[in-house]
Amino acid sequence: QCLNNLAGLYLQMGKYDQVESLYLQSKIVYGKVLGKEHQKYGTVLGNLASFYSAIGNLKQAEMLNIEALNITAIALGRNHQSYATSLNNLAHVYQEMGNYDRSEALYLDAKNIWAESVGKEHYDYADGLNNLAGLYKHLGKYSQAELLYIEAKEIKAKVFNVDHASYAQ
Repeated sequence: QCLNNLAGLYLQMGKYDQVESLYLQSKIVYGKVLGKEHQKYGTVLGNLASFYSAIGNLKQAEMLNIEALNITAIALGRNHQSYATSLNNLAHVYQEMGNYDRSEALYLDAKNIWAESVGKEHYDYADGLNNLAGLYKHLGKYSQAELLYIEAKEIKAKVFNVDHASYAQ
C-alpha cells in the first residue's frame, strides 16, 4: 500500500520518472501476497493505467483498465460502486483514444451502477455525471452537457457545500 500511495503522490506531483517503478513493485507484492484476483491488485492495475494514460500510453492504459475491470467484477460484482469506477476509468481512456461511442456507453453504464449502488445524491454519481458531461461538451452536445453539469453541481452542493473544491470544479 505504501508503494501504491507514494506512486500516486508522485503522479499527482508530475514526478513521472518515479511513478511506474513504484506501481510495478506494488503490483508484484500484491500479486504475491494477495493474489491476482484480489481487489487491491485490481486497484493498483487501475492506478498504473492512470499513469499510462497521463503519459499518453493509451493502449497500455486500456489493457490494464480492462484487466482491473475484470478483477473488480469477480471480486466485488458488476453492481458495486468500484466496478462503476473501473468502467468510468476505461471510458476516459476510450474518450482520449477518440472512441466516443464506446466511451459514452461505459460512462452511462457507470452512471447507472452508481445510481443503484450509492444513490443519486452521492459524490461518485455526481462525478460520473460530470465526466459524461465532459464527453458531451467535447462532442458539441452542449444542451446534454449543460443538464448533466447542473445536476452534478446540485448534488455536490448538497453533499459538500458551496465552499468545497469539488463543488467549485
